[in-house]
Amino acid sequence: MFIDMASKYSSPIHSRIIDPIFDRANFRAEFRLQPDTVYYSDLRLIDVGVISDAASQLQLALGTEGVIRSISLMDGGTTLDVLHEASLWNNFKNLNSRNDGNQLVTRFTKYNRLGFLNEGVESLAEATFGQGAVADVFSATDDPANTTDANTKKGWISLKDMLPMLRESNFLPTNLFRKLRLVVEFKPQADLGQIVIKNNANYTTTSPVLLADELADTPEKMSIMKNYKGVQFDAIELDRYIIAKAGAGLTDANAADTNFQKIVNFSQQVKGFNEKMLKRLVIMTQPTEQTATAADATVNKPFSNQSSVSLCRPIIQLRVNGQNIYPGQGVEGKNRRLALLNDTYGNFNVLAGFNKYGVEIPENLYSAVLTQTVGQADYTAMPVMSQIQDLQIQLQRTALYAGAANDNTNAMVNQKLQVNLWGEVAKAIIVGPGGYNVLYV
Repeated sequence: MFIDMASKYSSPIHSRIIDPIFDRANFRAEFRLQPDTVYYSDLRLIDVGVISDAASQLQLALGTEGVIRSISLMDGGTTLDVLHEASLWNNFKNLNSRNDGNQLVTRFTKYNRLGFLNEGVESLAEATFGQGAVADVFSATDDPANTTDANTKKGWISLKDMLPMLRESNFLPTNLFRKLRLVVEFKPQADLGQIVIKNNANYTTTSPVLLADELADTPEKMSIMKNYKGVQFDAIELDRYIIAKAGAGLTDANAADTNFQKIVNFSQQVKGFNEKMLKRLVIMTQPTEQTATAADATVNKPFSNQSSVSLCRPIIQLRVNGQNIYPGQGVEGKNRRLALLNDTYGNFNVLAGFNKYGVEIPENLYSAVLTQTVGQADYTAMPVMSQIQDLQIQLQRTALYAGAANDNTNAMVNQKLQVNLWGEVAKAIIVGPGGYNVLYV
């Protein structure tokens, strides 16, 4: 639902700075909003960051947002909207943006490093136009995860990016949601090493603050409290399963013949979206082995394990209520899946090779940092638009020669995978004489 910002700020509002009633680093923060008033839904979380005893850059796509494990908007014990495993979804959504938008906005609000450009000096006098390697150096912030609270960069996060209810409802009337609260769960110490580049330090999340705009006492506010009818929105829900490591048995004896490759098929029935209207589905193949996500034992690759790694010759079929969605075996080919991703979600801030395994990047085309991103951001997205009774994911991958005694040659493409399925499902908050109900529609 569109909010006319000029109209919003022509009405009297009170901007509230809300401290958490509970805040424990690396665990949880909780904020409570006052009853019997009306807030605009554009809640913002500020001062979000991580202190590290080894100063470090943050993960390429997440920045400070990566410290959040899950976030919930609740009314007492009733969940209005929630996002689980938030860093994985936010990695996808931050990529789901324009290059210039990331350059000019999220680098300064979230301290991520998306938004790429060619290195070099633009100078008419010298006839140089920045034709160097593609890099992530635009307005770079050195080590936003720093050793003191004062030196640590802290992000500004719109909660509309994570909680779709807030995008669709202009207002939050707390005469209806009388015990409205926001619960932010942070990653624990063991997991915070996944969202920084230097992964062998001790980490402490900073203390966040909530910003909320409250309507002043006007006839408009009284009308909203009296006439609010609820909201329909597409909640972001998660189901997941494991795909076993492939490549076992492909050893030295097979290296010289055609058996050094093996096609492996997986079929998984998914029950998390049953009896729900599933609109869009994102398939993320999350890596599990450090050799695929880290440059060495102490330094993560730019995406760490928060993104979706490329497989060798994947073919994906979606079977909905007993029928295949796509002809033949399914969606085959990197470019077909990339086109489907773009058709389903729009622009993606990725470079050539982000979604391809085994691509040789020409020398000096990418910076050393971005060379490590090849094959590290390969998502599949599909429109579904069906009420789900039965959902099956059929995935084919090709395992490659695993090296002498399975010594992890081709580890990235053969590794065990956590398959995360993000579904947008229709929900509604329906207001009635006795209160409201949160239900699937």
